[in-house]
Amino acid sequence: MKPTYEQLEQQLAAVVAENAGLKSAITTHSQSTHFCEVCGKDDPCSTDDVCYALNETPATDAAIANIQAQGVDAAIEKLIQKFEGTGHIGVPVMVLEHFAAQLRQGEKS
Repeated sequence: MKPTYEQLEQQLAAVVAENAGLKSAITTHSQSTHFCEVCGKDDPCSTDDVCYALNETPATDAAIANIQAQGVDAAIEKLIQKFEGTGHIGVPVMVLEHFAAQLRQGEKS
C-alpha cells in the first residue's frame, strides 16, 4: 500500500517542521549548559538541552518507519518474483506483510 502524494507532502512538511525545531534547539544549546535529566548525568553537559529536543520526533520516527517498511515491501516483491509457483511462499510473505504493517504503526518488532 503506497502512500498518496498528499500523504507524502504532509509527512515531508511535518519532518521539515521537526527538523527546524531541532536546529533551533541546537542554536540555543550552543550558548548554554544545563543539567541533564534525560541522560541521567549529574554534571553539566554541553548537550543536555539537545537531549530534550531529540526526545520526541514523531514525524521523523514515522518517516523512518515508513522507509523501513518500504524495504520490507521490496523484499516481499523479490520473494514473490523469485519463488512464485513453488508453493512455499505464502506464509513468509504474510509474515513480512505483517511486519511491514507493524513498522508503519510504529511497533518495534
